[in-house]
Amino acid sequence: MKVGTEVEGSDGKPMLRLSDPTRPMTVQDLMRHTSGLTYGNRGDSLIHKSYMDAKIGDRTATVEEMVTRLSKLALALQSRRPLGI
Repeated sequence: MKVGTEVEGSDGKPMLRLSDPTRPMTVQDLMRHTSGLTYGNRGDSLIHKSYMDAKIGDRTATVEEMVTRLSKLALALQSRRPLGI
């Protein structure tokens, strides 16, 4: 997965700059809600809109479908905690 940072494009419109995460996501990150995954309905950035467009949170989707959708999206933030803490 990549981390998306919203920047101004040459045309003045917002665009996403994708970069590699500083470290891999861990189960601990997921449990602490510090993984960089987000909820589409909790903001209006390009990242949030992409989560809404991918129907993240659709309760009719299988786990396999949800993981496939998530794997194609950018993270909203870098994982916030260093490993080992």
